[in-house]
Amino acid sequence: MSSVVHSLDLLQFGVLSREIATMPISFAHTFDDAKAKSRRTTQYFELGMNRVDEDFSQANDLAAANPQKLRELQDMWWAEAARYNVLPLDWRAVERLNAELMGRPSLAGDRKTFTYYPGQVGLPNEAAPRILNKSWKLTADIEVPEAGAEGMIVTHGGLVGGYGLYIRDGKPTFVYNDLALERFTFTGREPLPKGKVQLTVDFAYNGGAGERGKGAAVTMLVNGTKVAGGDMPRTIPLQISLNEGMDIGMDVGSAVDFTYKLPFTFTGTIDKVTIELK
Repeated sequence: MSSVVHSLDLLQFGVLSREIATMPISFAHTFDDAKAKSRRTTQYFELGMNRVDEDFSQANDLAAANPQKLRELQDMWWAEAARYNVLPLDWRAVERLNAELMGRPSLAGDRKTFTYYPGQVGLPNEAAPRILNKSWKLTADIEVPEAGAEGMIVTHGGLVGGYGLYIRDGKPTFVYNDLALERFTFTGREPLPKGKVQLTVDFAYNGGAGERGKGAAVTMLVNGTKVAGGDMPRTIPLQISLNEGMDIGMDVGSAVDFTYKLPFTFTGTIDKVTIELK
């Protein structure tokens, strides 16, 4: 994310580019001399043209009043962009929020099937399955005790977007939080049977390749029998959450809906949770 700050006049010029790490410059010499001057004279930012010694908040854009200086800094920016391999420029905007669209690698590589066990909490987005804009299936193998079970089985995201599969009042519920605009909820009519249960959510995306945020059909099954389902007119197009990951057996972030209290620990037994990307 780029622009140039020049120490001689503290003016800044900004233009969009891809994120890039700049070359490090040591500041060890300042440890022995508190008045030592910085050895960094140019720095990338994505800002306007400001005089930061007089306008620290950078509220006043000086570009129109300083066309010659603007052109000087523009030329300097292109030189620095070439030096630090910023080129070619990436003019995409909202796509930057989606690592898959940007082509950034995933810690999971090209894996299509993921299996998780109790105790896995706070798994970061880029280590979790990339479920947006595609079909997928979630299968939870659990055991319901004689007294029944309550709590979160698996969740990814939270208050501002994500999904959760949990049991409340003995009944299985799948919630898809569409960026806090609407929470699509699918609940089984009957309590789960006691003993070993396989709970499945089949998520069939209606969009084609390259189409983002299209609708989906959700089917929830208990031991192979459909217990709930329906259609959603839209889905999350770019990112589930900025800072909340994936949890198994509890919810350690914010709640995906307003029907339960955190951490909503599952009171039954989870054998495993499997997510398959299609």
